[in-house]
Amino acid sequence: MTQPERRVYPRVESEWKLFLETESGETEEIGYVQDISLSGVSLKLSRAHAVETKRHRLMIRLRNPRLNPPEEVVRGLKEWEFRTGHEAFVGISLEKLTPEVRRNIVRFLSRSDRLQVEAFLSESTEE
Repeated sequence: MTQPERRVYPRVESEWKLFLETESGETEEIGYVQDISLSGVSLKLSRAHAVETKRHRLMIRLRNPRLNPPEEVVRGLKEWEFRTGHEAFVGISLEKLTPEVRRNIVRFLSRSDRLQVEAFLSESTEE
């Protein structure tokens, strides 16, 4: 028997497409968001893309037209990476979230029947 996961913020499983957006504006699908919680996001990359802390930022836009506000955007930074074969799993720590943003994320994730999601890793050479 497996032990239940002991987490402060439970994970919500997903298969939201993940896109890489380069500085030149090109976009390509590179994997998906495996799960999300208030403490972070796990990404599964379809190829061995290098995700660099100084170059990439994750942006997830959550939308539900029936909620107020109808949209919430969260950003994160790379925390860990694990590679197996041609796949890579990347853990993203969400940047500091205000209590209001935390409440909004919980509302969006709990109303997943109408949830629309966009997930991007943005490439930037800016520090």
